[in-house]
Amino acid sequence: MSEPAIDWTTPAKAYLLKSKHYFHQHMMQATLHLIQNVKRHKEIDGRYKKLYYEYVSDIASILFHRIIKRLSDFIDFDYVTANLAVDCFHAILDLMNRMYKIGKDIEDNFISQLRTVVDVYKKIFEMNEEEIVDAPEIKRMYTTVVNTLSILGNQIPADSNPLSVQLCEWLKNFSYNNTVPGKASGVFVNHFFEMHIKYKVSLNIFEDISVTIGDIIGVITDEEHNVEKFAIVNEESVHTILQSVCTHIKSILEDIDAVIARLKSEYNILMYPGAENVEKRMDNLKIKERGNMLPNMSYCNYNDKFKQFSNSSWKYN
Repeated sequence: MSEPAIDWTTPAKAYLLKSKHYFHQHMMQATLHLIQNVKRHKEIDGRYKKLYYEYVSDIASILFHRIIKRLSDFIDFDYVTANLAVDCFHAILDLMNRMYKIGKDIEDNFISQLRTVVDVYKKIFEMNEEEIVDAPEIKRMYTTVVNTLSILGNQIPADSNPLSVQLCEWLKNFSYNNTVPGKASGVFVNHFFEMHIKYKVSLNIFEDISVTIGDIIGVITDEEHNVEKFAIVNEESVHTILQSVCTHIKSILEDIDAVIARLKSEYNILMYPGAENVEKRMDNLKIKERGNMLPNMSYCNYNDKFKQFSNSSWKYN
């Protein structure tokens, strides 16, 4: 119906159908349902695997060029269909990521195509609030957009690829300068950390973001820090981001359990200060930690392992 010339009906009748929101919504719901049915299969029958690939590739291409690339305009036309299209495109990428592999012979061309899709999704995420309608479907769409970016990011080869560097830099700059609505903030930060770990970007980002967390929920010992604050960390998102920081630090440092326990304990002390004297609870915490410390872990070894974290606002005493 978007083509200037069609042979299955008259342009006037096609235009009437094109303006019906319920028609677009029904077709998109049906398409999404079909994709989800295919995803439920653990493995696609070899006889149909190529055929399925061609079908879903064609659908993804149509969705990308007709809706995703001009999502802001399509939201104004029909935000329900726009949200379904984003869901469907994500479902297709997830299906292809799990069921198909990228051949070495097409890797260069694939990176070029990947860059195009990544750039479009970055622009979607950068849309101003004034550009979108205030609807639950659109708020949920942000989470799907981040999940799609995560799939795209995981397809980038784990070497010094310019696209990976650019995506990591964009994630960092966006985190410094923007907020992310609702549950999407946790998904975004998880993707941000995963990309930094995967592509071996400086891990100082964890120290810097912990300072911003400390500025919001408070710290037990005041220290001076000269770091730029993260706008993505705010009253609404700080609890989710704190958990994400703990999870990802644990994934990259050995024997980090003691530090994570201390972070969570200090966090609980600060969140519930009225239940008991803070100083007494801190003393009890130190006694408990000494009892749980591994016998073969000397203080010096412990300090060496966690030296990257020792200067943060969550400093272990």
